[in-house]
Amino acid sequence: MPETAVPPGFQLTEGGLLAPVDLRADALSDLLHPTAWLLDSFAGARVHSGQAVSPQSSLGLAAYYACLNVIAQDCAKLPFPVLRELDRGREKVRDHPLWTILQRQCNPDMTAYVGRYVLTHHAVGWGNGYALILRQRAFGLPEDGHVLGIYPLHPTRVRPARDPVTGRMVYDIFPPRSGLGAGLQVPDRVPAEDMLHLKGPTGDGLVGYSIAQIAAESLGLSLAAQQYGAGFFGESAIPAGILKHPGHFRDENAIRQFRERWEARRNGTAVLEDGMEWMQTTIPPEQAQFLETRGFQLREVCRWFRMSPTKIADLVDAHYRNIEQLNIDHVVDTMMPWFVMWEQEIASKLLAEDPALYVRHDARALMRGDSVARANYYRALFQVGAYSPNDILEAEDMNPYEGGDERFMQIQMAPVRKIVDGTARQAREPVQPPGADDATTARNGQGRWRDA
Repeated sequence: MPETAVPPGFQLTEGGLLAPVDLRADALSDLLHPTAWLLDSFAGARVHSGQAVSPQSSLGLAAYYACLNVIAQDCAKLPFPVLRELDRGREKVRDHPLWTILQRQCNPDMTAYVGRYVLTHHAVGWGNGYALILRQRAFGLPEDGHVLGIYPLHPTRVRPARDPVTGRMVYDIFPPRSGLGAGLQVPDRVPAEDMLHLKGPTGDGLVGYSIAQIAAESLGLSLAAQQYGAGFFGESAIPAGILKHPGHFRDENAIRQFRERWEARRNGTAVLEDGMEWMQTTIPPEQAQFLETRGFQLREVCRWFRMSPTKIADLVDAHYRNIEQLNIDHVVDTMMPWFVMWEQEIASKLLAEDPALYVRHDARALMRGDSVARANYYRALFQVGAYSPNDILEAEDMNPYEGGDERFMQIQMAPVRKIVDGTARQAREPVQPPGADDATTARNGQGRWRDA
């Protein structure tokens, strides 16, 4: 078999497949005795640009951080209610224990926003977001599966594996002595049903790939351009070069003194003596297309996240007429896969006992247009009876009013129930034609009936 090039962050299995380093079956690692894969996660893999790229080091790249932050924030800030499916429609289940965990308090140390942000942040940046599901049985109470809290764990502390006896997925956690508060200790191993696991891009469906690993060369180029710019301006925007002397210095002291004077002139004007000549050895930024490279790399990072550049403050392609459509594209193309992953993982691990229950992100706030566009939208739905006045008030985060749940349709703007039962338009009394004995008068050649 021909030799296979192994990219940074991956290993070659016995079957000839590439697997992320997180799946290496060596001894368990902890923060006190790290193995190679754990060091790689923090220090990063060295790429051709000379940069060490890792999920942690990539956060120093503005475009990378912005993409990750936008996805994590948009997942965390939206309403995430527990719903019950009805024969027609749905209803909110406010008395379900999961309602408080997902909407208000993830655990005693984290609000729901913080917990959902951290878990999504790990999934996007590290490829895997893990959260321990603390159930009621942890307190020695009856094992009814009642969920008490969700505790995010850093991806470097968790390793998925298969139980050698049952063959089912389990998660090894280290160091095991870390507590959750209230005297609770993190177990060494938990079954899959007690671990929320959000995955990034994945090849086997079990473990996600870190974007920082698979995009190491691309991110390394961005980091190198950023480092070059910082070094250039750190040297007072003076390009590197050499000084050519027509002769030679008399001794080492003369060389040392000249070097000290030259380095001390950093913010001043240099004066060359004795026929010395300056020779530049670096390419000027304008010739290296420095700004163009940085602009292209920003969009390159966006491609890895399927992110519109306008969402991370690159407004070159943004216009007043298309900003609403760009927001809709952001929800549909960028955020929807993460929404679905969250919703299906919650349904699988926390709502499996009742198939009628589910969770759904309310993404309407992300797709709102301007006030005129929203007014036209509500008017169209109101006129066909899809929205009641209170539905519109709720969508605008305003209080309802009594009687505002009535729905109307365009026929005389009558309530739907009257249109359905036929009382919206009452039949008119029949008009009797005039008889032969009725008196008539003629005016301007036309007849007008009147009472006799």
